[in-house]
Amino acid sequence: MNDKFSLSVILPVYNEEVALKPVVRGIADFLQKNSEFERYEIIAVEDGSSDRSGDILREMEKEIFCLRVLYHEYNLGYGAALSSGFKIARYPLLLCMDADGQFDISDLETMADFLKDYDAVIGYREGRKDNLYRIIVGKAYNFLACLLFGERFKDINCGFKLFKRELIGETDFKSHAGVFYTELLFMARSRKCKIKQAPVRHFPRSTGKSTGASPLVIRRAIADLIWLFKHRVSFSLKEVGE
Repeated sequence: MNDKFSLSVILPVYNEEVALKPVVRGIADFLQKNSEFERYEIIAVEDGSSDRSGDILREMEKEIFCLRVLYHEYNLGYGAALSSGFKIARYPLLLCMDADGQFDISDLETMADFLKDYDAVIGYREGRKDNLYRIIVGKAYNFLACLLFGERFKDINCGFKLFKRELIGETDFKSHAGVFYTELLFMARSRKCKIKQAPVRHFPRSTGKSTGASPLVIRRAIADLIWLFKHRVSFSLKEVGE
């Protein structure tokens, strides 16, 4: 990377007490050691966890100067956590990254190189390291979302995405759960944004338990996806007209 960047990392957190410290410290160390990032911040959105995630973040906030923590009193969902982070982010580039330790922040270096020509660089998990059930559910959702919206994204819900802040503007997102990224990417297309897909490394989840593929979450995601599809025309006209 030859350019200088100012970056806000948005980190949704829900019951990640074991993975949280190494993930946050890894992000902070990476940003501090890379001179390309002139200004940066990590915004951890603690989404009503029932474990010690909130306490851990309070402790880390005292140690890591670039860490800002936003606390949700109740669990509002993955998309709501990201949306809350967007609203308080201070810098022109936004990186969404999961807090479960399945991504490596150093992949940001390759992705940032594409920002000269693109408005967003979205990762797709290369050699995805989830169990077979989650992989099947993920592929099924990706196929359905792409079919409904006429897209060809490889991995819509990959939790590693980099984009320019103007892509979202002051958007009030309607989706607060698993279809959040589908709405974001559909909105980006409506605004004629240029999107690059790039492979990112994916690692096995060593701690905690993901809730993203539970039957209840899947049912809600399908219902939200259908709702979003039905309202796609009004969303598109609104975004393009802004």
